[in-house]
Amino acid sequence: MAKKETAVDVTGAGLEMLLNRILEQCERDIEEAEQNIAFYKTEILNNPLGKEQFGNYLNDALKIKGQVRDRYIKIVNLFKDRVKIKEVFEKAQGSDESPERLLKAIDDYMGDED
Repeated sequence: MAKKETAVDVTGAGLEMLLNRILEQCERDIEEAEQNIAFYKTEILNNPLGKEQFGNYLNDALKIKGQVRDRYIKIVNLFKDRVKIKEVFEKAQGSDESPERLLKAIDDYMGDED
């Protein structure tokens, strides 16, 4: 399979487009994992040997769904942090805030999240 070359626009709009694309892919991964989980559950319940045949697959599908959900939450947190940083910058526009004070405000915000 050929690798798809994509150039990333390293601007605010480019970053938001990239984050949106990743978020959409995570949503598709979650849907696929849920379909697999539903299939394996059906096979386990309706097939006499289903537990032996599909039990491990169901467990793996549940793990994958959890991992994708964690990835999804991390992306949402990136959006949240991005919005908060934009708010700090917008609030500082028109004031006498120096770049050093802006960076300190961002560091303080990011430190409060831990």
